[in-house]
Amino acid sequence: MLYKVKRAFRDGLINPHLDIPLRQGQSKGPNPLLYHRLPSSPSMPPRFSASYPKPRPEGGHILPGLSGGKKGPYLPEEIPLNGTRELGLMIKKLASALSRHKKKKGQGKFLVDVRSSIRASLSSGGKIFKLGWRGRKVRAGRVLLLLDTSASMMPSATLLLQVLHALKEQLPQLEVFIFGTEINRATPYLPLPFEDLLEALRHLPQWNYGGTELRTPLRQLQQEYGHLLNSRTTMLLLSDCLFFEKGLAAPLLQDIRKKVKKAYLLNPDPRAKDPSLVYYQNCIESFAQAVDKIWFTEDVEEMVESLRHVLI
Repeated sequence: MLYKVKRAFRDGLINPHLDIPLRQGQSKGPNPLLYHRLPSSPSMPPRFSASYPKPRPEGGHILPGLSGGKKGPYLPEEIPLNGTRELGLMIKKLASALSRHKKKKGQGKFLVDVRSSIRASLSSGGKIFKLGWRGRKVRAGRVLLLLDTSASMMPSATLLLQVLHALKEQLPQLEVFIFGTEINRATPYLPLPFEDLLEALRHLPQWNYGGTELRTPLRQLQQEYGHLLNSRTTMLLLSDCLFFEKGLAAPLLQDIRKKVKKAYLLNPDPRAKDPSLVYYQNCIESFAQAVDKIWFTEDVEEMVESLRHVLI
């Protein structure tokens, strides 16, 4: 009941159909809480801008779910792309489920590899004692990248965009969504040059959003994009796990995990490694149980090293 009240109150703050009380001397005009498109050139994606109510403090803290709004089109001044290619190749390999310790050998669906068989026979004077086998070429499946772009993730925005660049360069089947309290589909912008992609991304409504909620975005993903959730999809959720509704969101994430091939959680927040933050650790544990694996990665190097332990 309390959750429904919070949701109803928050929805009331941004509902364009509500009559907003006028201050003394204020004339009634356009609702300042509505998104409106700014003029843009034909070559540039539409930009969004909005004015939002300020967060409601209580006891010095922001009430989760009761505050929010786009903070602004923030973007890191510099985004180093060194190392992103290696990261992209590793995630591509992860999506294909190809690694030495997982690769099966034998007959059935596999064919004799004549070249490797002859090469192996050289050590025995040309006599073939052991056949080499080659399997069917494994195609990289779809990767669904779900990026937490709430305000609390902006300190990790550089890493977030590095991951996006790595996957954009390496994966032909890539779906990208960003979320704060709802989801925005960013896939249509992927064909753009990376600089233009960043410009489009930072003007989406959920970029640098002041609130975080995972339950609604996951529900939207299931209802509106359920066709993407199948056995050939690998889902990557990049988030700091700062959600207040873990008991409601974790089961949804677990349900999605049953539909996709694999689901991984990457947490770039350095506080995730602090065992003294008991409540935060409990939140992380709840979501860790709903995915195949969780990594704590503060930069590209740590992410590459984490994947290397799994794949090699």
